[in-house]
Amino acid sequence: MTCRISVTLIGHLGRMGYYTYHELHVGKANVGKSESAHEFKDYAEDVDYARVLEEVEKQIGFNPFDDDCKWYSSQQDMLEVSKKFPELLIRVHGNGEESDDIWYHYFHNGKQQFCKVEFVFPDMDWKKFEV
Repeated sequence: MTCRISVTLIGHLGRMGYYTYHELHVGKANVGKSESAHEFKDYAEDVDYARVLEEVEKQIGFNPFDDDCKWYSSQQDMLEVSKKFPELLIRVHGNGEESDDIWYHYFHNGKQQFCKVEFVFPDMDWKKFEV
């Protein structure tokens, strides 16, 4: 049995809207091969990363990976970008203002998978009690 908790902290005071740090990762799409989030490798060349970044900037008018920002259309924007690079797997790592707002959002050829962090406490174990 595991216990799941959610913790919320106060965000940036004095700023309107919700800010999230976004990080871009680009890899070659190995369709059908399952990879854990920790095993994701940036298999793509630097030129592929640059092409994707350039398309994102063209699509939305700014680079959302420079600093935290409000990017409410990120899902739709990245779905459109991914259609232009069907040979690539794109992962956006997000870290929002709330402590439990950490996620990976994968995009490939107009499809997506959203993976939100799960905080899990191990079961209490009497054998592990110490003085």
